[in-house]
Amino acid sequence: MREVFADPDGAASGAQAMALDELLGYLRNTEDLSLSPLQSVLAQTESIGDPALPTHEQIATLHWVGTAFRDWEDQFPLEEPLASQLRRLKPLAAALALTDADFFVPGGHPLHQLLDNLQLAAVGWQARLGRAGHLLEKQVATTVDSALTWLQAGDTDLAQLCQQVATSTERDKARADRMVQRMIETELGRMKTAAAKRHAAEMINAALHHHPAPPKIAEFLQGAWYESAQLVLLKYGQDSEEWKQMSATTANLLDSLQPAGEDDPARRQHIFEVVTKLPKDLKRWLLSLQHDSDGVNDAIGLVEFVHLRILRKQPLELGHTLPIPVAQARTVARTAEVLASISEGQWFSVRLADGDTVRARLALRLEDEQRLLFANQAGVKILQPSFAEFETLLEKGGVVELDSGASFSRSLARAVGISTTEDLESFLDTLDDRVKRATEEQERLRLEQERLEQERLERERLEQERLKQERLEQARLEQERLEQERLEQERLKQERLEQERLEQARLKQERLERERLEQARLEQARLEQERLEQERRERERLERERLEQAHLEQERLERERLQRRRDDMQRLHEQQQEEERRREQLAELAQQQKRRGPQQGAAPLAGAGNTPGDLGAAELDLSMGAWLGFHDGSTPLLAKLAVYDLENDSYIFVNRLGIKMRQLGKQALLQLMADGLVDILETRPSFREEVSRLKNQDEV
Repeated sequence: MREVFADPDGAASGAQAMALDELLGYLRNTEDLSLSPLQSVLAQTESIGDPALPTHEQIATLHWVGTAFRDWEDQFPLEEPLASQLRRLKPLAAALALTDADFFVPGGHPLHQLLDNLQLAAVGWQARLGRAGHLLEKQVATTVDSALTWLQAGDTDLAQLCQQVATSTERDKARADRMVQRMIETELGRMKTAAAKRHAAEMINAALHHHPAPPKIAEFLQGAWYESAQLVLLKYGQDSEEWKQMSATTANLLDSLQPAGEDDPARRQHIFEVVTKLPKDLKRWLLSLQHDSDGVNDAIGLVEFVHLRILRKQPLELGHTLPIPVAQARTVARTAEVLASISEGQWFSVRLADGDTVRARLALRLEDEQRLLFANQAGVKILQPSFAEFETLLEKGGVVELDSGASFSRSLARAVGISTTEDLESFLDTLDDRVKRATEEQERLRLEQERLEQERLERERLEQERLKQERLEQARLEQERLEQERLEQERLKQERLEQERLEQARLKQERLERERLEQARLEQARLEQERLEQERRERERLERERLEQAHLEQERLERERLQRRRDDMQRLHEQQQEEERRREQLAELAQQQKRRGPQQGAAPLAGAGNTPGDLGAAELDLSMGAWLGFHDGSTPLLAKLAVYDLENDSYIFVNRLGIKMRQLGKQALLQLMADGLVDILETRPSFREEVSRLKNQDEV
C-alpha cells in the first residue's frame, strides 16, 4: 500500500485531490472490514491505479474514525458474530464524519448513540444463551442493515433507529434485572432458611445438652418442635420476643421433666405450676402442626402423659440424645482489596476450569458465605465462586472486566486525546476552525476539479495498456481471494461441526444431570414417605397405649364404685336387720307384759325392756330413729338419732346410710334446742309410751 504524505494546504503531496462523491463511493465499496477506512480507500485506489488522494482534512478524519473503531473493539470487545456485525458500520461512520459536522461531538450524533446502545445490549451476549441470544443476534443484524441503507439513499432516519434500539435495550435490561432480582431473592431466602435451621438446631441442642430427657420427648423436640422453631425464626426473626418465648418454653419443658425429689415441696409446686401452663404454650408455638389438630393433640398428650408420671412419682428414663446436625456458619474473612473494588452490576469475562469462557454479571455479594453470585445476559445464575476462588482467577488472569456505557463515544474522545471536559471544549474550538477551513477548501477543490478532470481523461488514455496488465493481475488476485474464501468456508464449516458436537455433548450432559436430579428427588420422596409412615405407626402406638391406660383407669374406678355400692348395701342391710330385731324385741316385750297382767305393768319402765339408749332419749322426749335438723354450722345438717351412750351421756346421730355424723352430750343438745338451732323433723312414740299404750289396751 502506498504511503500518504499530507499537504497542510490540500491533498496528499504529489497527488490530485479526490472528489467527495468518489471518496464516499470507495467507502461504500469497502470489503475488507479489518482495515481502517483510510487504509480501505488507499487499497482500492492502488488496486485500480487511481492517483487521486483524499485531502488533509479527509485523511485526518478517516484516521480518527479508524483509530476510534480500533480502540472501541479493543477496550469494549464483543463475541462473534456480533463484533463482525458492528464492524460493518465502520464505513458508515467514516462517511458520516466526512459529511456531517455534528459527528465531531462524541456522543452527540445518533450513530454514536446507536453504537453505544448496541454495545451495552451485547456486552453479556454469548452464543450459548439460546433463544434469548438468537433474538439479540437477529436484532443487531437487522439494525446494522437498516443503518447501512444510509450509504445508498442518504435519507435514513438514524435518530429514530437509535431510539428503537434504546427502547429495546432498556426493555431487555429491565427483564434481565427482574430475573436477577428473583434469583437474588431466592438465594437470600435459601440463606435465611439455612440460618433458621442452624439457629433452631443450636437452641434445641443446647437445651437437650443441659437437661436429659425421655427418648419420646427428645424425638418430639427434634421433630415437630424443631420444624416449628424454624418457622418462628423465619416469621419473627432471631431477635424477636416470640423467639425468646419459644426458647423459654423449650427450657421450661425440659426443666419440668427433671426429678422433683421427695424433700423439696417448693420444687414440686414449681413443676405443678409449669405443667398447668405448658400445654397452652406448646400449642401456641407448634406452627408446623397448626393445620393438623390431631398432631397437636398427640404432641401435647405425650407431654401430659410424662408429666402425669412425674406427679405420681413414677420413674422416667432420662438420657442424653444425639444432637441435631448443624451446618457450621462460615467465618467471615477479610475481603481482599481486589474484591473490594468490584461492585454489583459489573460485567466480567471468566475463564472456567475446562478452558471455556463465559460472560457474567455480578449479581450479589454474599458476605456471610464469602461467595459471589453471577448471572448471564438472560438473568440466570451461572457462577457462584467463593471470594478466594475469584481472587485466584483474578491473579491468574482468568477474569477480565468488561466495560460498557457510552463506549463508542468514549473511544471517539480518546482517539483525539480527550479525557476531560476541558480537553473536549478545546477540541470543539479547534473543530470549528477546521470545519471553516474545510468549507473553503471544498470550494477551491470544486474549481480545481474541473481543470483536473481534463488532465485525468488524458492520463486514462495513456494508461490503458497499464490498466490492462493490472486487470490481469487483479484477476489473478481475485482467483487467489476466491481460493482463500473457499478455504475459509471450509474452516468455518469445521468450526460449525465442532460447535454442534460440543452442543450435543452439553445437551447429553444436561440430560444426564436431569436424570440424576430426578433419581435423587425420587429417593428423597421415598425416604420422606418412610419417615411419615414411621411417624404414623408411632402415633398409633401412643394412641393405643393411651387408650389402654384410660381403659385400665376406668375399670379401676368402676371396681371401686361397685365395692362402695356393695359396702353401702351391706351396711343398709345390717341396719334393716337391726331395726327388725328391735321391732321383734318390742313385740316380744309387749306380749310378755300382756301375759303378766295389769298389776305387773308399771315396773318395766326402768327394767330390762328399756335399753340405755332409749332411756337417754326419753329424757329429751326423743325416740330412736327421730330425724333432727341442725343449724349450728355453716351448712344445715340432717341426721337421725341412732343410739344414746349412757356411759358417756351422749347422743349419736347418723345419716340415712348409717354413717356417724355427730355425737353430742345431753347438755350440749339441750342448749342447741334452747337456742332454736335444732328442728325435730320426725318423731315416733317412745318405748314407755308404747308400753303404756299396750297396757291401756289390755285394761280395756
